[in-house]
Amino acid sequence: MREALAESLESKFKLVRTQATSNMVAFDPSGRIRKYDTVEDILRDFFEIRLLTYQRRKNHQVAELERRYNIFFNKARFVHMIIKNELIFSGKKRGILILELREKGFQSIPKLKKGREANIVAKRARESGEDPAEAVDDFSSDFDYLLSMPIWSLTYEKYLKLLKRRDDVMTKIDTLSELHIRELYMKELEEFESTWDEMDQIIQSMLDEQYSCATCKRDAHARQKDKASIDNETGS
Repeated sequence: MREALAESLESKFKLVRTQATSNMVAFDPSGRIRKYDTVEDILRDFFEIRLLTYQRRKNHQVAELERRYNIFFNKARFVHMIIKNELIFSGKKRGILILELREKGFQSIPKLKKGREANIVAKRARESGEDPAEAVDDFSSDFDYLLSMPIWSLTYEKYLKLLKRRDDVMTKIDTLSELHIRELYMKELEEFESTWDEMDQIIQSMLDEQYSCATCKRDAHARQKDKASIDNETGS
């Protein structure tokens, strides 16, 4: 670590290097070899590619937030129906509970595609005379986010908390959806620059402290050497 700090982390981990700009040849976004005159030309050429990547990531983030929203929405509805005695689970098989949740419109999360497959399996089971409760058992884990909630938590207070968390997630969805990818790009560049400056200050502080300790040790060693010389002269 000391060697890395002394050399600078950028150089140690090969984050920076000297690059000649007189002959910059690289693949362009279309996969063709091109000679670039300036670094700015390279950045300009790949800027739109970067934005497309940001758009994909933004879409993924929105999808994840929507998934969380669906969880809180369904949980709040689930707790409310339990409180109102609109859902009775006592004495029922797990498979029957799953079918009842589906009939009442609860989502299977996170694998929503499996939910549609489960309905097909259950329908085929009824047509063949099998037990639908057993037929959907393979897909029942998609409802664990509901069925695994502790009984003691199914209260009105819990219902209100779930509503608040649902609304908080919706606010995040709205904020992120309205944010243009260019704004998101600039925002994260500023955050990166700020964090980099903080890390740079921390590293510089560590180097200064290391240098200070080394200086103190050298001074202490010099004083001991001088004292030993004086003692020898006095003794002689």
